[in-house]
Amino acid sequence: NPGAAEVSRTRSQARFLLQSLGEEKHALDDCFVLPRIGLFTGHMLDRPDRATPRFPAALEETVRAEIEACVERRDVQIGYSSLACGGDMLFAETVLNRGGEVHIFLPFNAEAFIESSVRLIPGYDLVERFQHLLDNAASVRILNEQGDPDDGAVYDYCNRVLAGAAILKSQFLGMDIAPILLWDGKPGDGGGGTESVRYYWQQSMPQEVEILQMDRILTDALAGGLALPEPEPTDQAAAPAERTPQEIRAMLFTDVVQFSKWPEQSIPKFIREFLGRVAMIPEKCDARPLYINTWGDAICAVFENVETAGRFALALQRTLRETDWKNTDLQRDIRIRIGLHAGPVYRCHDPLLGRDTYNGAHVNRASRIEPVAAEGQIFASDAFAALAAIAKADEFLCDYAGTRELPKGAGMLSTFLVRPAH
Repeated sequence: NPGAAEVSRTRSQARFLLQSLGEEKHALDDCFVLPRIGLFTGHMLDRPDRATPRFPAALEETVRAEIEACVERRDVQIGYSSLACGGDMLFAETVLNRGGEVHIFLPFNAEAFIESSVRLIPGYDLVERFQHLLDNAASVRILNEQGDPDDGAVYDYCNRVLAGAAILKSQFLGMDIAPILLWDGKPGDGGGGTESVRYYWQQSMPQEVEILQMDRILTDALAGGLALPEPEPTDQAAAPAERTPQEIRAMLFTDVVQFSKWPEQSIPKFIREFLGRVAMIPEKCDARPLYINTWGDAICAVFENVETAGRFALALQRTLRETDWKNTDLQRDIRIRIGLHAGPVYRCHDPLLGRDTYNGAHVNRASRIEPVAAEGQIFASDAFAALAAIAKADEFLCDYAGTRELPKGAGMLSTFLVRPAH
């Protein structure tokens, strides 16, 4: 049987031919039935010391049956989820068991994730199941190797990138998304919880979010005689150390190609002609950075969100293309590369500069993307493209540009070409 990608390509060709013949291009869509992409988020199993039960381990098989029925009903063949014990793990197992493929997103490295979100109940084979799913996943994306498991921003970021990646996959394959939420209808225990996911899913997706009601499942089980053990006593926890929370921000890096080979006397003219024009961009396109700095020919800017960063990048690219640089005092062409990324970063007051700056692994990640961009183009990370998809950014498009090896041993990254939507 042909896979989803082959069916999607055949359907696209049929639409093109029908449109060329002046016919309704969707007339043959029923001949090319495609499965759906399942996007899942849900509660973890209760820790033994949880005072108010939400997803006790005794209900795992009951919840599995609910997830299996939903996946079957929605005809899910491709799954996107994280891999915490509980709903995530059950969803991934269900998709694999029916011959589908799963794509796993982890907020930080697997070892730390196991301790924070998998190894919760002594005597269960949760770690073994986790490892089996990782080994059999179509892809595993670790968003920040050294992320802080106690910072809610890393989970929120993971959930948003996960959803955006599913949207990008659906656009590429021409498949619908089936958003599935295992939720008890109550506010979450912390940042990046299921309740916040429900809100932005409903805001960003045309498909209806199917909610598997964990509160109903628990109530029915208790009414049917399920007995829950008493919560295990815990030692009085020490007060958490004071920590600076992270913020999800978008970053831009750019530099001038071959600038190091320019004659020294060109530098004052470059600052006046090039940086002077860049300084006018925020007013012209309403894309004001939260932070901006320069190092010689390089520019680093941090923005509140991907929409603003993308708008600024396009305005910068347009400024380069529309300026006749040989008729300025610079009297030479300028070629630049622009890189975009987004992720959780720390906003800190820099006592040397006397102002707030942004630091963290994702700032470094952003700086590694610019060198692999094509001259004159805007390249973005897959995370930036995913956040743009979930935010429904309408001023620019992100087209897949292949996997690139980042400099300085930063690994491989799926990149996207950013271009104007109109």
